[in-house]
Amino acid sequence: MDAPQNNESDKRLRARLALTDKDDIANWQEKEEYLEKRKVEAAKAMASDEQKKIREEAEKAKQHKEEAQKKLAELEAIHRAEEERKKKDVSIEQAEKDLAQEKRRQEKIKEILASQKTIEGIKRSPQSRLSSIHTITDDLSEEIKERGFTAASLAQANIKEKREEEKTFSWRKTIILAISFILVVGGLTAISWSLWQRTEESRSPAQLNHDSIIFADEHLAIDLTDKSPEQLRQEISAIKDQNGYGEGREKISDIYFTYEESRNTDQGVVVEKKIAGPGLFATSTGLVITDDLIRFLEPDFMLGLYTGSQTGPFYLFKTGSYKNSADALLHNENEIVSQLLSNFVDSETNIKITTTPFQDKMIVNRDVRLITDQNNKTLAAYAWLDKKTIAVTINEFILEKVLNSFLTPKPVVK
Repeated sequence: MDAPQNNESDKRLRARLALTDKDDIANWQEKEEYLEKRKVEAAKAMASDEQKKIREEAEKAKQHKEEAQKKLAELEAIHRAEEERKKKDVSIEQAEKDLAQEKRRQEKIKEILASQKTIEGIKRSPQSRLSSIHTITDDLSEEIKERGFTAASLAQANIKEKREEEKTFSWRKTIILAISFILVVGGLTAISWSLWQRTEESRSPAQLNHDSIIFADEHLAIDLTDKSPEQLRQEISAIKDQNGYGEGREKISDIYFTYEESRNTDQGVVVEKKIAGPGLFATSTGLVITDDLIRFLEPDFMLGLYTGSQTGPFYLFKTGSYKNSADALLHNENEIVSQLLSNFVDSETNIKITTTPFQDKMIVNRDVRLITDQNNKTLAAYAWLDKKTIAVTINEFILEKVLNSFLTPKPVVK
C-alpha cells in the first residue's frame, strides 16, 4: 500500500496534466525523446571510446609480445653461435692433444727400438759375458772355478754364516729394546716427578689479602674447593657462633671466600688461589639468587659480621648499573633477602621474610626497605648506601653501624 504522501503527489501530477495544453504536452514528449536519444548516443560514444582503448591496449600488448619474441630469438641465436664456437674450440683443442699424444707415442717407439738394437749389439759382441738370468748356481760355479771350492762346502759355509748373523742380530735387538725400555721408563718417571713437584710447589701460593669494602678488624677466609653447600653453611655458622653476642668491644669481621684454579704453564701445572665473586659464592653455598641481579653485581662483595651490643651479619654488594640492579632487587626483594639471610636466621623468621611485604623508612637520610613482625621488631632490611653499593642485614641498628663505617674513610696502613 502506497504512503499518503505518494498518493498526494500522484494526484497533483494528474491534476496538472489535465490542466496542461496538448501542445505543451507534445513539447514535453519531444524533449523527453530528445534527451533519451542523446543519452543513447552518448552511451554509444562512450562505448566506442572504451572499445578503442581496449583495441589500443591489445595492439600494444601484441607489439610488446612480438618485440619480446624477437629479442628471445636473437638471444637464442647468440647462444647457439656461442655453443658452436665453444664446440669448435673444444674440437680444435682435442685435435691438438691427440696430435701431441701421437707424437709422444712415436718418440717412445723410436726409443724402444733403439734400446733393443743396442741390446742385440751387446749380445752379439764376443767380449760380452752377460747372462740374461743371474742365479745362485752361476755364482757357485764361478767360485768353484776361481777358488777351487766344492758346491757343498760353499753352501755349508753360507748357512753357518747366516745363522751366526741372525744370532748376533737377535742379541743386539734384545739389548737395544731393553735399554730403550729403561730409558723411556726413567724419562717418564723424571717428568712425572718434576710435574708433581711443580704442582705441589704451586699449591702453596702467597697468602691472599681481601680488601674489604669497609674497614674490618679481622679477615676470615673460607675455601670453597671440594665442599658441599651444607659444609660451607656449617663453616659460616661456626664463625658466627665463635664471635659471641654482646661480649667485648665492637668488632667487624670480614668473611671472604676463595677457590683454586689450575692452569698449564711452561713450568708445569700452576694452581692459583683466587677470591670468589657473588655468583660463585651463591652457587657454592646453595643460595638461589636471581640471575637478573647477579649479572649486574661486580666481583667485589663483602659478607660481614658485626659484633657489639647487638650481633648480626650484613652483606655489601657493588654494582655498575644502579637502575638494573634496583629493578631486579625490587622485583624479587623477599626471595633475595630471605636467601641471603637464611644462614643467620631460623626457619620461622626466614618464612616471615619471604612472605611479609617490605616497608619504607628513612635512616640517616637513606631510604631503607625493611620487614617487621607483629611486635614491630625488624627481621630484615636493605638500603642503597650510594649509587653503587647495596647493604643487606637483619635490622636497622646494624645497618646504621655499617653506614657509619662506610662513610668513614678506611685508615691507611703504613
